Amino acid sequence: VTDLATRLEVYQRLVQIADLEDVDRIEAEIRDRFGPLPIQAQNLVCGIRLKIRAAMCGVESVTRADKRIVLRLKDETGGARQTLQRRLGKGVVVGNNQIRLELDQMADDWEQRLADILRALAEFRHELEEGIRKTVAT
Repeated sequence: VTDLATRLEVYQRLVQIADLEDVDRIEAEIRDRFGPLPIQAQNLVCGIRLKIRAAMCGVESVTRADKRIVLRLKDETGGARQTLQRRLGKGVVVGNNQIRLELDQMADDWEQRLADILRALAEFRHELEEGIRKTVAT
């Protein structure tokens, strides 16, 4: 996007997105108006998707430290820690308030693996919440 005002407007719209469907819609609009996204724009869109997925599953922050990615959780894992560890699998270490992903065990497709882990974490949280609701209802 060569026009500065238009570029800033697109950035502003992107950072305000709170829904994955909106990301897809705006990405398609950008492609339609300006053509294929350069790698920097692809990385920005990927980062926004990860941020939204992280927020949906109770992840407070996602950082990279040395050869690992650290997901800091809003809530402690408590008694669900071992079950979550089994669910997330190899290359992932579940702690009480964080999940660490070892990059050297994730190959080159770490972005997809991170998205898969966030998706699995969201499903796990949903299942726990449903179980709690059923227990409280009975």
